[in-house]
Amino acid sequence: MRSWLPLLVLATTSCTPVEPPTSSAPPPSVEQPPVLEAEPEPQAELAPAPVSEAALALAAIPWRWRSPRPAGELEYWIPMPVSIASGSTVIEASEHEPSGVRVTRKDAGRERWSVILGERRSNSAALARVGDAVLVAHYHGIATGTEVARLDLETGKVLWNHPLRGVGPVGHSKYHNAVELEIEAGVLQVYGLEAFGAYVERVDVERGETLEHAMVPAELAGLRWHFPERAPGRMAGGLTIDDGAGGWLSIEGRPARVVHRPARGEGFSLPLGRDPGSCGIGDGLVRDGVAYLVHACSITSGAEVYAISLRDGTVRWQGPVHGLGPIAHSAYSNDVRLEWRDGVLLVFGDEAMGDYVEAIEPSTGRTLVTKSWPVG
Repeated sequence: MRSWLPLLVLATTSCTPVEPPTSSAPPPSVEQPPVLEAEPEPQAELAPAPVSEAALALAAIPWRWRSPRPAGELEYWIPMPVSIASGSTVIEASEHEPSGVRVTRKDAGRERWSVILGERRSNSAALARVGDAVLVAHYHGIATGTEVARLDLETGKVLWNHPLRGVGPVGHSKYHNAVELEIEAGVLQVYGLEAFGAYVERVDVERGETLEHAMVPAELAGLRWHFPERAPGRMAGGLTIDDGAGGWLSIEGRPARVVHRPARGEGFSLPLGRDPGSCGIGDGLVRDGVAYLVHACSITSGAEVYAISLRDGTVRWQGPVHGLGPIAHSAYSNDVRLEWRDGVLLVFGDEAMGDYVEAIEPSTGRTLVTKSWPVG
């Protein structure tokens, strides 16, 4: 597989503020390894990669895909009908015979309005709602191209219908096409997965215009979930990782801190932004003088990822994974792994409510792609 990371960009990010590193003196209960007298040699860190417009676009608007089927099965087949509900109001999209998509509003089971979209060109749909706007992506499951329409919630009137850029015009015989929608900060985000490529497109809800568009590299769109075994020296139990130069890092204490004890020279100790307490689990790896750590709680959803310079303890970035998104739960299980592949940091999550893989650009901490396989 060819590596495409050289195309990725060092974009400006808003990292969670952290306390500056403090002395590396360990807690009294932890034995300090002997420190050699020789001067430490600074560990090299990579220079920024060249800029790519395509990578900049993807870093700004990450692609997400919630597979409708378990991991390993078809992830682009979305069954009809689809529906969204708010209280007793249900918006449903179903296939209309002989062609098109029928969108219906029902209140307490009684139909209020119904409208047909995409006659002679659509048979599938995705739905979203923000305020009084009903957003419908309609498309054909075995043909390229997607249109997005805005319907008035009260009357069902079509206020606009916007053809997306998508993957652009392509010639094909056998084909597949699927779309998912999400509202983020009042903007419609369209995630497309077609036989000829994947894309993300942001659409203005008021005007029905494309604001941003990015194609997804095939290596990322095709990511599959697996759960790697921890390599020798990787975090486990005591949350310890070999720093690759004879020393080690650990996550320890309450509240939790990252402690680096190098083979020689002075290390560091700094607080974590998120402290899961006694249920802490994690994984980590070192690459080019930077430690990448993922930290989570074994009985709650979510995880936090950190990039820390081994040279001076600077936190280059930190932030939560998107993962499965917000989840309400009682009894729960959670585990995480890290993997480096073709210049990209991959986070694999194994939670009670599903699995996910998240691709992160390692220089900036920006999420590029999140693919999830929710349970149920």
